[in-house]
Amino acid sequence: FIENFRLILIITLIVYIPINILLAFIPVGDSLESLRIYYKILRIIDNLFGVIATMAIVYVIKNKIDGKTISVGQALKKSFSKWGAVIGTNIMAGIFAFGLMLLLIVPGIIYSVYWIFAVYVVLLNDKSGKKALDYSKEIVKGRWWRVTGYYIVFGILGFIVGVIYSFPFLFFLDENLLENLFISVVSDTFSDIISSFFVVVSAIFFINFEATKKTEIV
Repeated sequence: FIENFRLILIITLIVYIPINILLAFIPVGDSLESLRIYYKILRIIDNLFGVIATMAIVYVIKNKIDGKTISVGQALKKSFSKWGAVIGTNIMAGIFAFGLMLLLIVPGIIYSVYWIFAVYVVLLNDKSGKKALDYSKEIVKGRWWRVTGYYIVFGILGFIVGVIYSFPFLFFLDENLLENLFISVVSDTFSDIISSFFVVVSAIFFINFEATKKTEIV
């Protein structure tokens, strides 16, 4: 992460500043329903466009591990070339997972973990759709609990870092400043830069697990 910080930072800024400017103009009410709608919009936008930064960062890290150096432009070009395949694969995974959830919650959770590497598979292995989902499952198979445990730890660490990072912004809780778009964009972008560290963590986790993949079922 440190060795590639300049590239990661530039990619994050290029992708997320426009996203955060757009989000800053979306009104957020005080009700729970308004917050729920806002975070649903946030999730949709991030899944559609934020994934471009995720893919570009993963591509930078994979090339670094392979001893290659690439530019921001090359990373983003690769990311855009796989964007449609990633969106399509994620939609397929979402439909399948939703169907499994309708049957029973447990199968939906199990297969959500099996398909957790789908984005990386599309980007780095030239597979998409069901082939990408099957390949992700093959990597996880036999190590489902281990993958689940690691991602729970990643999530907890991400939450702790998020709480720590957001603390200084509590001092800006003034009625006027809350309406300041600049503060909102800066805060969200800073959060995205911090989150990029966990993208690197997940990328290395995938690369290691793919290199040592098992096929036995546990």
